[in-house]
Amino acid sequence: NDGYHARILPKDSAARSVFFNQLRISAAMTEGKRLADMPREWFSLPKDPALDPLSASLAIMEAEREMDLARLDSAEALLLDLATRGEDLPEPILSGILSELLYLEMVGKHRRDVIETLRFALDRYFKVMQNSFTYLRIEITYHYLFTGDIKQIQRLEKKFQKLKKHFPFTGEMAREELLIAYPKALYDNWRNSSHS
Repeated sequence: NDGYHARILPKDSAARSVFFNQLRISAAMTEGKRLADMPREWFSLPKDPALDPLSASLAIMEAEREMDLARLDSAEALLLDLATRGEDLPEPILSGILSELLYLEMVGKHRRDVIETLRFALDRYFKVMQNSFTYLRIEITYHYLFTGDIKQIQRLEKKFQKLKKHFPFTGEMAREELLIAYPKALYDNWRNSSHS
């Protein structure tokens, strides 16, 4: 990343603008601010940007902001566009996009074939990311909505709470807790309706 930035930034004013916005967002996050509370213009990309790792990272942040604002359909549209145009992005960035699309599919359209296809595609990525909030959120969501395995949910939630104790970005943590509340609410609603 540093080598890429050193090569591209001196030559490209649009890339410098994207990079500056990323720095502003990161600085605000270190102060405990949520993406939802940051100005919309910080997430703006130049018109018709090349989908390079720098622009893609800012676009992912925009989608995360939409998720933080509970605008899940908007977030999904942004991420689908990135996934469609981003086949040449580095694997960790593309897998990050697909993992959020997996979460949104589970709490949204709920298509089992799409979910299993994404889980299979992300298997190697998830093995590396097992100690991340995103991975834990996605696995907790999967078990709430597809297996109902309460013991596994409790194990994953315990791991989530343990990670939380040492996580410095309170705004990002608040977003993760918001997103983890959706599948639990869906599970509770389904369970209550089946007993009524």
